[in-house]
Amino acid sequence: MDKFEKIFGEKKTDQTYTDRPSVYAIIFNETKDQIMIVQSLKTGNYFLPGGGMEDKETKEQCLHREALEELGCKIEIGKYIGSAGNYFYSPTYDTYYFMIGYFYFARIIEKVQESTEPGETYGWMQTSEAMKDLIHAHHKWALEKAWEDQNGNDCFT
Repeated sequence: MDKFEKIFGEKKTDQTYTDRPSVYAIIFNETKDQIMIVQSLKTGNYFLPGGGMEDKETKEQCLHREALEELGCKIEIGKYIGSAGNYFYSPTYDTYYFMIGYFYFARIIEKVQESTEPGETYGWMQTSEAMKDLIHAHHKWALEKAWEDQNGNDCFT
């Protein structure tokens, strides 16, 4: 198993967890006061753009695919931010997951299609609000780390 900078949630010893390797993008707007978020229309929960790796995808392939599906956009992937794990229960899938999250800076290159995720919407959110409103603890951690890392640094070289 990978080493993580941080692990969130509580692992219940009486439950079996499904590992879910996932890749997420931190996309700041030009002034860096907003980030791109995805919202579930069913639950109202907020997430970073990205999601689970399929088959033998690389992290980069996964992030490009997810950005196209969720945002309808081509992206440029920047510097790696870090990785964190998160134990949680998904009532939607009635499954206990250990979410293995890999986080990258990214920026939108162009809009090429509409989102193909019918149960989701996306948009800009104030960075300070997102730090409070993102549903997963490891997403909040990555956003806080990205905010510190990008302050005064070029995230794409």
